[in-house]
This record gives sequence, C-alpha cells and structure tokens, in this order.
Amino acid sequence: MQRNRIHQLQAEQNQLKNMISRTPAENVIDIKGFEYRLGRVSEELEELQTGYREPAKTVLYFRGKPVVGTTGVFAKFGVEAVDQYNDVVMALAAQISGKTLGDRGVIPKFKDNQLLITGTALGSFGFELEENLEQLDNISEADSSLMEVSMKKALSILKASLESDEDLMDEIDELDDRAISLIHNFLDTMAKNEAYCAVEVDEEYFSFVDYDQVQRSASRFDKNNITEENTHLTGEFIGALPESRTFEFKLFESNDIIKGKIANTIDDVMVINRNLEKQLKIKVQKKTVGKGKPRFTLLDFAEIE
Repeated sequence: MQRNRIHQLQAEQNQLKNMISRTPAENVIDIKGFEYRLGRVSEELEELQTGYREPAKTVLYFRGKPVVGTTGVFAKFGVEAVDQYNDVVMALAAQISGKTLGDRGVIPKFKDNQLLITGTALGSFGFELEENLEQLDNISEADSSLMEVSMKKALSILKASLESDEDLMDEIDELDDRAISLIHNFLDTMAKNEAYCAVEVDEEYFSFVDYDQVQRSASRFDKNNITEENTHLTGEFIGALPESRTFEFKLFESNDIIKGKIANTIDDVMVINRNLEKQLKIKVQKKTVGKGKPRFTLLDFAEIE
C-alpha cells in the first residue's frame, strides 16, 4: 500500500539522518554511503507524496453497560453501533456531495464512502475509523476530503442535539428524512443498551455524559419532533440574493416577513427579483424542529390572477 510505503520511507529517512549525524567525520566512505541512500529514499518519498494525503480519521469511544472497562465492548452492540455510525457518515457524505437519499436502498456512493476500522482506541473503549483512500480515484493533497467534512458534520450534529431547537435546525436543515432517521437509529441503539459515546475528529471532541442524555437526543430526531410539510402562502417578494440563494417574502395576511432558501427547482434566482411587488402565491417546504421557528425553502411561485 502507498501509505505503508510512505511511512517506511519516512522512518528510514529519519534513521539515515541520525546515522549521518552520529558518524565521525573521518569515516568518509560510510557517510557517503548513507548520503547516497538518503538521496534515493528522499527521491522515492517525494514521488510517492505527490498527489497524496493522509486519510480522514475519526475516533468513536463507547461507555456504559456494554463496555467492560478498557478491555472491550460486547460484540453484538459494538458491531451494530459502529455499522450505524458508518451509515450516518456515509449518508452525510452523499448529501454534502449533492446526492439525494431515497427512503430505502443503498446509500449513493456507498462503496466510496465506507469507513475502515484501523484500530482500537483506549479511554473506555472505542474504534479508530478512517476513509479508505485505496478505493478512491484522483486523490490529491489539495482536494478537500469529503469524508473529513462528513465526520466533522456528524460530530457537530451530535453536539447540537444537546443545544436549542434553533441550533439543531442549523445543523440538520438540509438533511433528508433518511439521514435524520439514520442518526436517530444510532442514538436509539445506544440508549436502549444504556450506552453513550464520545467522538473525536482532528482537534474537535464531543462527549455525552450518560445514556439518559443520549435518549433525550435520540427523541429529538424522532419523526414526531421534526415536522416537514409543503404549504402555500400569499404575499409579495421583497427580494432574493443569487449567491446565497435566499429570499424574503412579505405575507399579506399578517405582514410578517419570512426568509428562506431557494430550491434547485428554480434555476434562475433573478426571476424572483423580476417579480417584486406582485401579488403571488408561493409553494414552500416548511420544516420545524420541536418548538423552534420554522425554516422555509421556496419550491415554486405563481402570480395571483
């Protein structure tokens, strides 16, 4: 594997540098030999590192009843929980890359986004998970890692599940029902097994304090707590911003102003600004978390005749 070879060469490179620094200056032949080998190693290392980056990693720690100290975790729970967390990260990766999740079936780009278990983590008990660069094409160091973004998104969602309805909505506003359901399943599995978890990605870290907290978070992802419906409203547009694809609309009935995002079904955002101060009927998707304020996505509009 390319990664293993890079690590081998880096270790040899460091060893050769140490040997050169410790070799007496009068041992010219030995030094020349070490320097020659160092040059060859450095050349191969530079060639391998061109277009290469380290895989994105996350650590998932488990605590609670299924965990036996730092020795291990009950297999049935561990397999189920890790599999469900893998599904969460894969679903987020699919959504971030613009894929739509169906209610069932294989998650888009399932093969590309599966995580590898590369080791166990100490501190209660956990698993080191990372993306599989070997199955991806055209990986470059300059590319943003989709899986790293997805891992951090998963951590942010878990963290927001302990915060206000508005904070949680900020994190899940653009997620499909399928992704939300997968998050609920992961949390529900832990709660039912009286377990809780901590997640680490790079320098970011989040932890639940007990399984009761996990149970409360799971309930917030229940379909009864997150409502989504399409509805019609009447009023007039105040304006739209093409870059952010957002709009403002004044309701006739209450004179309230609502703000929201513009769905991809409306290709030309500027068409909204060409229909200002007209009596319109708009179709929006209305999404609410708990008792929080609803969020709107503009789907379509038509002039009232």
